[in-house]
Amino acid sequence: MPAIPEEGSSFEQPPLGTHTAICVRIVDLGTQANTYQGETTHTHQVALFWETTAELTSKGEPFQMVRFYTWSMSPKSNLRKDLESWRGKAFTKEEFGTFDIKNVLGQHCQVIIGSSETGKTKVAGIAGWPKGMRKPKPSTTPFLVWLSPAEFEEDSFDALTDFWKDKIRASPEYQALRAPPKRANGGMSGEDIHRRETPGLSTDLDDEIPF
Repeated sequence: MPAIPEEGSSFEQPPLGTHTAICVRIVDLGTQANTYQGETTHTHQVALFWETTAELTSKGEPFQMVRFYTWSMSPKSNLRKDLESWRGKAFTKEEFGTFDIKNVLGQHCQVIIGSSETGKTKVAGIAGWPKGMRKPKPSTTPFLVWLSPAEFEEDSFDALTDFWKDKIRASPEYQALRAPPKRANGGMSGEDIHRRETPGLSTDLDDEIPF
């Protein structure tokens, strides 16, 4: 599996506008430190990666696109807004608790590329796949990197560049995953500590996408 381009590297940027795309990677980044205006907070983050289906780089390869999300389904969260736009309708209360983030792997959509205040390109939004349009296959096999004992796969983790691997390694979730079992004197094992066995959103974050 080819590595994802590093954040901030000189890989070719997709043109501004709306692109048909496929979700090819979902990466659990664990809890990350974020500093804004001198204040540091810690949030659980995930990253979704897409590749374009029509626009190609100067080398004839699909453009790669990525967006960071806080692992939250609050009404104002970017993750919830993008998923609802992607599926074409809002989530209902009944759907909470049943959604598995793996459902979006390999799924087709439209990715809107805009520019930041500094002039860099960024994923500005997600929309559903155009009705009636043929859905091409991805150029690579979509895969998940998730920080739970039941879901973590070494091969998928190794397919990431050092930038992403180092970012993940700094998270307490990854460190707990790698910690040796502790059962002496009634202690908990690494698996007991890290109970997110599947990548479904936790209690107040769950939903379902009917692709």
